Amino acid sequence: MELRLCSCFSCSKGTKPEVIQYYVEAFKKTMQDPAVIEAHKKAGMALDFKDNKELGDLIKAQDKFARDVVNDLYK
Repeated sequence: MELRLCSCFSCSKGTKPEVIQYYVEAFKKTMQDPAVIEAHKKAGMALDFKDNKELGDLIKAQDKFARDVVNDLYK
């Protein structure tokens, strides 16, 4: 069994791009660390890094799904 958890970091609107990029790179580096990968593998957890743009697209898609599809289930 694979446990999927989502964790993200958000910044206030207007945060300087270089600050956002700093965190993107820090998370990417951490998630590519062999020790982190092995620890997650042993725990049965997956890693799936998404940068700020990819994560934003995913959140928008999930929001659309929730509004368009899930709401239709309860009509």
